[in-house]
Amino acid sequence: MIDDTRYSYGCNREAENICNRKCRCNRCDTRCTCSRGPTGPTGPAGEMGPTGPQGLQGDTGPTGTTGPANGLNVFGGLYNNLEAAFDMTANVPSITQMPFTTSAKGVSYAISDSITVEEAGSYYIAYSLYARFNAPATLTFAVRINGTNIIPATNTVTVNSTDYGVNHAGNTIAELPANAIIDIAVTSSVNQTMTFNDSSLVSLNIFKLD
Repeated sequence: MIDDTRYSYGCNREAENICNRKCRCNRCDTRCTCSRGPTGPTGPAGEMGPTGPQGLQGDTGPTGTTGPANGLNVFGGLYNNLEAAFDMTANVPSITQMPFTTSAKGVSYAISDSITVEEAGSYYIAYSLYARFNAPATLTFAVRINGTNIIPATNTVTVNSTDYGVNHAGNTIAELPANAIIDIAVTSSVNQTMTFNDSSLVSLNIFKLD
């Protein structure tokens, strides 16, 4: 590219020497024209301009996957509040009779006096039993899974009098397999009678936590 800068030197050898052979001598108009120099460095960036207007709203994205259900999805319960008396054989667990049921979901009452869970998981188990006995004995009260005592829900007491009442109540959390059978059993070290009266209440309730 040819620079527009013109120099008033005559178009002769003296002018060529002055231009040091970097300019072209135009003999028609007796001026020398030098070529453009190298491009200088880029200057500093200017200030950021104002923010432009907001663009149009994009399309709605796809619906996400459904999350886990909230609230209680598996639950059930049994209870007995009637007067009754049951003969007990020494050292044989007696399943506590609970003929009445509560609302239920995910469990069944197919086996008398017990709750069968359909799904495996962590369960909250609440229990209460108050009964009277007519002979001194060592008594074991237990919430059971498939006939095996749940240790945190087991209590053993020794009583040396007659006609006494014993209360066994509490709650625990247990891992239950699918189709587990839950009940309450009482074992006496001697033959005797267990009695529920109008002030007694036996209950068993379970709730799935996960």
